Amino acid sequence: MKSSNILTHGYCLDGLISASLFTVWLNLSGDRSERRYRTCGYGPKLKTLPSAWFDADTNALLDFRYADHPKLTHYIDHHATAFRDAAEQAKALESAALGQRVVHFDPYAKSCAGLIVRAARDHGLELLNAELIALADQVDSASFPNAEEPFFAESPGLRLADVAERHADTAFVSRLCPLLIERPLAEIATLPEIVEKANAIALNKTRFLAAVKASGQLRGEVAVVDLTTAKGVTVAGKFATYLAFPRCRYSATLLRTQEQLKLGIGHNPFAEMPRQHDIGALCRRYGGGGHRAVGAINFAAQDLDSARRVLSEVAELLTQEPSPTEE
Repeated sequence: MKSSNILTHGYCLDGLISASLFTVWLNLSGDRSERRYRTCGYGPKLKTLPSAWFDADTNALLDFRYADHPKLTHYIDHHATAFRDAAEQAKALESAALGQRVVHFDPYAKSCAGLIVRAARDHGLELLNAELIALADQVDSASFPNAEEPFFAESPGLRLADVAERHADTAFVSRLCPLLIERPLAEIATLPEIVEKANAIALNKTRFLAAVKASGQLRGEVAVVDLTTAKGVTVAGKFATYLAFPRCRYSATLLRTQEQLKLGIGHNPFAEMPRQHDIGALCRRYGGGGHRAVGAINFAAQDLDSARRVLSEVAELLTQEPSPTEE
């Protein structure tokens, strides 16, 4: 039996929905191959995707940095730092022009999920999942009227987003993708697994917000938060930093995940001050990446000194005028 590998950004709502929509793409194409999902994560442990992950008849890579593998068949992404450099991007687009693979890249797309819908349309397919597409666009582009709405996450879609950002590993994505195709978000949100995880996250939000306030400080217009020594604190809720420091222009938050250290950097979408820096490009200087308004840099768990040094450097850079060559 033929097989399809669907590789997507892990611990990310857009990555989850992208994998689900690409499954619909395959279904509408008449592809009945065995689906195999796998999540990809940024960081020291996965600088290069293993060749074994591209061992199927169809190998799709979604919402993640490009991998120039000879068996890659579909690549769709919207991260500004998706390609290592202009030469790699040109080579990828040339391979698409030659019919070697399907490549769709648009760094201005609100979400990868939305871009997948546009790409499918180019191939004569209509992915009529308006609810999922709207949710992915809203969450990945931070299209909210205030920080309270995504932080307290009362709607079914935002509760799922909370859960995905903390639990969407390969096993989770493999379970949820088929369900997202078949059921509405309101029903997905009532699944015992989602309810349990979402409730646990909600219970931690007050403590997490208090930790952000206690551990953070304003350096000019930059909210700098170091949660690496906060005891008994579990990351919970999007945009806590902007609730704690509503007048900041940017945020730089260092925290521990299960396996590594993560420095998240972003422009406050609720501030009246416009973004001046390309956050993704700034993160790329340190081996990270992302979008123009948000990005991240990952470090090995033991590299706390390096992570704190970069946190300080990034905060300083964000207080300065952007350089003319900033890409």
